[in-house]
Amino acid sequence: MPGELAWAPPGPGDWWLVTEHFPYPVSRLFSSLFPASTVGWKHGGARYGLPTGGPRWASVNGWIYYGPQVPLTAEELELREAAATRTLSSSPWRDEVRRWHREERPQVVAANRAMQAVDPAALDDGGLDAHFADALHNFLRWAPLHFEHTGFDVVAGHLFSSADAWGVDPAALAELLAGFSPASSAVDAHLRAVA
Repeated sequence: MPGELAWAPPGPGDWWLVTEHFPYPVSRLFSSLFPASTVGWKHGGARYGLPTGGPRWASVNGWIYYGPQVPLTAEELELREAAATRTLSSSPWRDEVRRWHREERPQVVAANRAMQAVDPAALDDGGLDAHFADALHNFLRWAPLHFEHTGFDVVAGHLFSSADAWGVDPAALAELLAGFSPASSAVDAHLRAVA
């Protein structure tokens, strides 16, 4: 039947439908850009000593799937082990937070505002094409930071491990923390402002 969707597997091995982040199908543009942004996972994993290889993503009819990671080599695992030892004996995530607020975030905000300052309606076809290319470059330059900043995973792991050792149910602790991140709770304020 014409127009019928084919639901072929994204690739060999196990794949997981990622509805917790993408509850609806995404555009072809997003599904082509998103995997490139997740390269930050491997960079952040190397910094903290996490055993995160290269992530694999695929789209089937707009639905995003996560597949088996590209495994790390034996040499990469040795380097990760040394990095994990350094991570657990220091607090490198504090530097990550400082770097984000003092250096990276101001650059990201400035780059995004520069993109937003352009009026697409005032551009000719060539100008619009160039602006679109600039927007793609801006996304691909900064989006990997979202995945590279994995220090919070280490901190959360420490917190939940300690809570368990203290006899505190980690699930109860997660409920206490839910909604208290300024980044998460700010979304509601922004939505109220534009509603």
